[in-house]
Amino acid sequence: MKASCWVWGSGPLWGLQSGGITEVYGTLKRGEMNHGILDTMKAKFLGPAVLDHYRVEERLVESVYPGIVKGTCDDNVFGELYDIPRYQLKELDEFEGEWYRRITVVITEGNAAEAYEWTPT
Repeated sequence: MKASCWVWGSGPLWGLQSGGITEVYGTLKRGEMNHGILDTMKAKFLGPAVLDHYRVEERLVESVYPGIVKGTCDDNVFGELYDIPRYQLKELDEFEGEWYRRITVVITEGNAAEAYEWTPT
């Protein structure tokens, strides 16, 4: 029998006053086609990050863009962590559009971050 695990959900962002600590994956990562948006926002790269208990589903939106969905204990999303100025997050929300919602997650290091979860419309 497989052991159960705690799957993190949405919650408040305690202690994140200066910016939006955000994990990105897919086309927003360095070297990918939409990374320039983060450069325009003056987002500061903080390093690699792992989001536990989520998985990436490929080509969900317009058969091109990936999205994360809740997974199992064994699932991980390998992404990049950025500090995005708070006033820029609305612009990033608009870029992500109706298919994604910004949620609070806990990355492997135990810190709170935001990520965009795929939400079917």
